[in-house]
Amino acid sequence: LRCRVTEVPSIVMLPLGLKPDGSPYDKSDMVVVAPELARFDQVLPRAKSVIDGTTVIENPEGQKPWEFDPATGTTMPPHQ
Repeated sequence: LRCRVTEVPSIVMLPLGLKPDGSPYDKSDMVVVAPELARFDQVLPRAKSVIDGTTVIENPEGQKPWEFDPATGTTMPPHQ
């Protein structure tokens, strides 16, 4: 049995809303900020810079709830 442990804490961000081109953000747009070389004090400032650099446009139709995906055990954006 082989295991790989990733340093924690890490932060995963997924914007909710629309990209500047009008398409919705999806799971492929997730950004993971993890400590580099055990620099745990830099996780939050790096995460903030990612958030500040992300452009999100409000969807005029409003937010729809995500749907549970039993195949993965996670949630998926609503089908359009």
